[in-house]
Amino acid sequence: MSLNAISFINDLDYDLVVYDSSIPDDPTDAENNYLGLLTSLGTVTAKSSSSIMPLQPGSAFVIESLSAYKPVKRCTVGPISRITSFTVNQTDEDTMTTTLKFIDFTLNNPNDAMTQAFKAMLQQNTDNLLGSMNAFFQQYPDYSVCTFPTYMMALVYTAQHPETKAKPSAEATYSLSTLVKGLGGTWPDGMPDITVSNFTCSTQNSLLDVKATIDISTLPFESDAIRDNVKSMFSSTTVKAEFMFNYAVSLGIFGTRLKLDLDNFSIPAGSTNIKVNSPSLTIDVNPLFKFVVFTLRGAIPFNIFSKAFNANLSMTVDNEEAAVGVTLDGDHSSLPAPPGLKGLFFDDFGVGMGVFFKPPAFALGVQGKFHIGDPSGGNIIGLNDDTFVLVCKFVEEVPAPVYASFYVPQLDANKVMELFTNKAPNFDVPVQFSDLAFKWSANPMEPIVLPDGSLSDMGYGFSATAKLFNFGFYGDVEIDLNNGLTADIEASPVNWNDVFKLSGDGKGVTVKVDANGNPIRNNQVATSKAMQAAIDNAATKPITTPGGPVLMINTFSSPILHLNAKASLFDLVDYAIEADINKDGIHFLLDYGAVLKEKMAVTLSDFHNLAASFAYYVDTTINIPVVNGVRLGSFHLAADTEAHLAITTNTSDVVMSVGGSFNFEGVQRNFGDFGADVHIKAVSDLIGAAVSYIESEATTLFSDFLGDAQKWAEKVKNGFITGADAVGSVLKNAFGKQSQEIAAIMKNVGYDANAIGSEIKNAFSCGVKDVSWALQQVGYDATAVANSVKNSFGDVVNDTTNALKDLGYAADKVAAGIQNAFGMNDNQVAAAMKQAGYGAYDIAMAIKNGIGSGIDEVAAALDQAGFGIVEVASAIKDAFGAGLSAVESALSAAGYGFLEIAKAIKNLFS
Repeated sequence: MSLNAISFINDLDYDLVVYDSSIPDDPTDAENNYLGLLTSLGTVTAKSSSSIMPLQPGSAFVIESLSAYKPVKRCTVGPISRITSFTVNQTDEDTMTTTLKFIDFTLNNPNDAMTQAFKAMLQQNTDNLLGSMNAFFQQYPDYSVCTFPTYMMALVYTAQHPETKAKPSAEATYSLSTLVKGLGGTWPDGMPDITVSNFTCSTQNSLLDVKATIDISTLPFESDAIRDNVKSMFSSTTVKAEFMFNYAVSLGIFGTRLKLDLDNFSIPAGSTNIKVNSPSLTIDVNPLFKFVVFTLRGAIPFNIFSKAFNANLSMTVDNEEAAVGVTLDGDHSSLPAPPGLKGLFFDDFGVGMGVFFKPPAFALGVQGKFHIGDPSGGNIIGLNDDTFVLVCKFVEEVPAPVYASFYVPQLDANKVMELFTNKAPNFDVPVQFSDLAFKWSANPMEPIVLPDGSLSDMGYGFSATAKLFNFGFYGDVEIDLNNGLTADIEASPVNWNDVFKLSGDGKGVTVKVDANGNPIRNNQVATSKAMQAAIDNAATKPITTPGGPVLMINTFSSPILHLNAKASLFDLVDYAIEADINKDGIHFLLDYGAVLKEKMAVTLSDFHNLAASFAYYVDTTINIPVVNGVRLGSFHLAADTEAHLAITTNTSDVVMSVGGSFNFEGVQRNFGDFGADVHIKAVSDLIGAAVSYIESEATTLFSDFLGDAQKWAEKVKNGFITGADAVGSVLKNAFGKQSQEIAAIMKNVGYDANAIGSEIKNAFSCGVKDVSWALQQVGYDATAVANSVKNSFGDVVNDTTNALKDLGYAADKVAAGIQNAFGMNDNQVAAAMKQAGYGAYDIAMAIKNGIGSGIDEVAAALDQAGFGIVEVASAIKDAFGAGLSAVESALSAAGYGFLEIAKAIKNLFS
């Protein structure tokens, strides 16, 4: 369509400038365009006319004084209008002057009835503001010439800053507070003014549409930091804003809102820009405050495991962060769990988001409630925290989960297998997991920063404390859905007062904790600067210290559990072990070389109990303990020994006990358990302690020969036992034997009468008769007794003869005995027997029968013993059955005289 020039006729006394006033949204809608962006089309000098070509078929024109840039008239031409000219005259000048006076009055007299009525009219939120305002002016004769167009032009002229009134209107800037008041709004007392430019006004759809350009950097935010944060979100600080008014202002409700006109918007967050669909950016001027508030609203599309939804956000900016509120749009049903995870159900959820400005960063995730297990199967797991988080990042401008985290207080290994894998439980060892921090990563090769500030690592699994026989291992356990569990988890080094140590290659595990020492959890998104600061300022707390053993879990193959560690026990230090684990405990071997017959087998049944078995060859001398002050001797012990060791510990003490067994002299002998010195430093010292214990308990351990007096005596007799005190003394004092018992024992094991008598004499400090009696009790004859007495007491002939007589030995045995023992002749024998109380006849018979002497020797012996001739004659007559001549001859041989003999014979044979 061709454009036709319009003739502008100036009847005024000053020059005019004609502007095209267009609205960028609809430049052809001239009818509803009351004040747009001004483009100078030309000038019309005073009292003349000028033909001016419009810019489009339908145009709105604003005509101003060329010198004062004061508006004079507004006129429009439609696309098909036949208007060819406009006249500007004094009436237009007077109308604008009247309108300016009205505005000046209402702004300076806010409590005037007319002002209040005008403000009330503006606040009616009518859909025909133009008609309402024109009708209002008709009620007041002084201002009846005013119209909506003249009011808007005059208001904008009034709102111009003084320094721009001398410039063309296209370069003008305006006081927002004046514009707001002139349109019925309220400007907070004490709040700095806001400068706008490029003011436009239209009534599209019968509603007032007021817009202007603002410079964000000049806005009175609560702080400079907030201003800078808002600026950082825009590529240019100059933006177009639409004015919106809320006349019924209350707490938290804006008074004037500047709606920023942007088709799309991205939130800068570090290296990522968060695209917001359908953005609505507003700056609120609230009468209750002395600053403006920036708010962003919009939608972020999500795709969580094939479930799509929108998160509608509302964001306000603070000194360090943006406070973000999120509501969900669309299907609010449960979220699917990460692919392939059995037993896990996300029940309800919401989105959490945080935007941080220094340094630029953002946090984004889905949070909600979950449960584990199938209620119908009775497998619901109790939770003390039923919240989960899905940490998200932007993938092709759509947030997608890259990491999941949730917590379970306690599960045993079989339950983990049952709930989270397709592999049947096969743990026969009681492994109990506690404080399980489950985690799932979409791509473990691309670690991301987690809510606690750490980096993600594994694909799917959990970190936990694993209780194994009361040992606390900590670390990450990886879950394979089809195979089970794998892990290298570690414990702190074990040190039982330097008696036993368990160490290894553990690197040590720490967690971040808050000011109260509680671990910072990953099942929440750090959506605030306070939470982020808590993470940044978090201290680390050791869970395990470096240098501990490492437990490997692998359910793919046997052994399922395996321990890599270093053990120190006695003189074996940091010995590398590879321990197998079954339901009885942790098992490993320690090599002490030739000291032991084979490696020591060790079992840790729990954190407080160690048991070990080992074998060694003992070759030593056992000193039998002294009993009642007498030494039972010593003997040589050589035997293969099977031993066991137990170490128990508690918070204050360590106890070590040892026991074992060996075969000796055909008897299986068990010793211990006994308490060993915990300061033992070498396994050889431990063996020595066992030998010492065996020695201390020898009487019991070797009771088969040390508890039997005769067997002990036999061992002494054959030289097996050496170094003992006198046999008699030991038998008396250690075994409580009496003299005759000692005599019997010694005789039975091969001792002769001399040895027996001597032992009895020494043991009991007794005399000849007691020794003789003891020997008699065990069957020794008079000769043996006499010899023993002679051996023990010396030449105690009379004591011996008396003892033998008192003990009832026959006289001839007595005679033979003392004669043999003491080497006596007949005379000495007869004398000894006489002093013992034997009569002449008994002596004669004893010498005759016991020694074998003839009648002459007997007669002489009796004579020498001091018997009278008559007693001698009678004794030999009766003893030998001798006749007169034989008696006479014997007496003569004995040295008697003839008369004595004759007298004796006369008396004997008369």
